[in-house]
Amino acid sequence: MYKVVLVDDDVFVTQFLEKMILWEEYGFQVVKTFKDGLAAYDYLKEHDYDVLITDIGMPKLNGIELVTQLEKEPSYKIILSCHDDFHYVQQALKLGVFDYLLKESMDENEISILLQKLKTKMDQDLQMQQKQVQKDVFLKQNMMALKTVFIEKLMEEASIPDETWWTQ
Repeated sequence: MYKVVLVDDDVFVTQFLEKMILWEEYGFQVVKTFKDGLAAYDYLKEHDYDVLITDIGMPKLNGIELVTQLEKEPSYKIILSCHDDFHYVQQALKLGVFDYLLKESMDENEISILLQKLKTKMDQDLQMQQKQVQKDVFLKQNMMALKTVFIEKLMEEASIPDETWWTQ
């Protein structure tokens, strides 16, 4: 299960998201909710999470500031907003958020579609990370053998084209 943290100063929004969405059906679990960005930031610095869903307009630390503070964290971020303002959307996109949802048009169906897209993306990214780890482990375990084979090939063949040499 992917861990989700919800941050919104509007209690009705977090209750709607927490209670009305069948998170487990999509492979997610809401692990924590917050009413302000600062409390969320303190928690997120110390705990593992996979997805952050945050409102833009909040006291203490707004959603854009929160996402900016957590920009280097390996997680997926979704912005909720009442503002259909290009400036906010542009800021969110520059920060690499996964999506930007308007609260007034937010419904269960839209969130279901979003969660399906997000789960697919997260599963693909996880699979790529696992393949990279496997490749790194293979190379680490077999580096000497690979070097030996390459050097033997260099010694056997009088000339190897530059492209082949660099590729190997």
